[in-house]
Amino acid sequence: MKSTPSAPTVPTPTPETVTPKTELSLGESAILDDISFTVVRFEESHEYECNKTLNKTFYSAEGAKFLWVYIKAKNVGEVALEVPDRFDIKMLYKGR
Repeated sequence: MKSTPSAPTVPTPTPETVTPKTELSLGESAILDDISFTVVRFEESHEYECNKTLNKTFYSAEGAKFLWVYIKAKNVGEVALEVPDRFDIKMLYKGR
């Protein structure tokens, strides 16, 4: 009696641990929890006008600037989600 060779064993794929990006360049995107974040543009300024609540102008410290980063957020998942607003995104400079 002849034996039939068995099919080769194919390893079962295991989910890889994906580390979210912590830095994005201009035009670069990253997906976090089915939301795609893209850095659209940035600006630097020496003053910040807070007219809506305080009606006050803030000035940067000597030798410093304010950095304004504009980010596009888009739901790329299958389930409707609320996209974070401007107060939900935190930026760090030199780890702080």
